[in-house]
Amino acid sequence: MRKKRPIAPQRAACKYVRFVEGEWSAPVRPRLVVTYSDGLQLLLENDGAAPEAAEFIVDYCTALLKGGRR
Repeated sequence: MRKKRPIAPQRAACKYVRFVEGEWSAPVRPRLVVTYSDGLQLLLENDGAAPEAAEFIVDYCTALLKGGRR
């Protein structure tokens, strides 16, 4: 008799990327918002934040693959 393999959890996938203008006390500047299918949203202030955001995304996805909590 075959053993049923457990269904692997579905990886979070990037749903869309968009630019937004936030209301801060400083002058309004566009920010980049990255939204994932599981509801995670990253708000990047400028292109200097991209490397840190990329590192976070890799760590986040690795934790999900290991069965970590969202």
